[in-house]
Amino acid sequence: MTRTPWAAVPEPSILGADLFRWLYIGRLTLLSGILAGALFAWFDADPSATLVATVIFLAALAVTGLSFWYTHVLQREPGETFRYGQVVLDVVLVTAVVHITGGPDSSFAPLYILVIAAGALLLPLPGGVLVGILASIVYFADVAWGHQSALTLDVALRIGLFALVALATGLLGDRWEVVVNDERAEQVVRFDGSTGASLGVRVTEG
Repeated sequence: MTRTPWAAVPEPSILGADLFRWLYIGRLTLLSGILAGALFAWFDADPSATLVATVIFLAALAVTGLSFWYTHVLQREPGETFRYGQVVLDVVLVTAVVHITGGPDSSFAPLYILVIAAGALLLPLPGGVLVGILASIVYFADVAWGHQSALTLDVALRIGLFALVALATGLLGDRWEVVVNDERAEQVVRFDGSTGASLGVRVTEG
């Protein structure tokens, strides 16, 4: 029995290949900007910051390239482990970016919200909430231990916002996944039906 490729059956783009494509593009665009900034200020920047920027860029480039090969070249449907891996990777990358750009004073901390929203779309409700909890924990850890800073009101509000976003987007993502799965099931039926009808016509003509 031949398995239908992931991209062969039409599906809503927000949970299909397009979502992963935009995830890959956004990830590499962010890290390219960070690396360019580090290279521009190479002699004035902290050597550890330039090292971290270079390492996370190369690691993200390698992982994203392999992920693109898996989802778009081989057209394999990503499983739950793959989805969790992508989201956790982005949490780690954003944490590294926040760390080298000031920690509690970093302007990149709101990027956690985008990662949480992506996790809500890629994962079931419990997974999306767990991503929000993970983002809150690693952000707090970087502030408290990575930069030896006290828990300020601004940091506490950000952590609370991450939790609220995780819960809200998790509920919306879970509901959206139900709708998408129903729609995709109907599209599979129509796809198989049209394929069967086409084969029937060919057999009749033959």
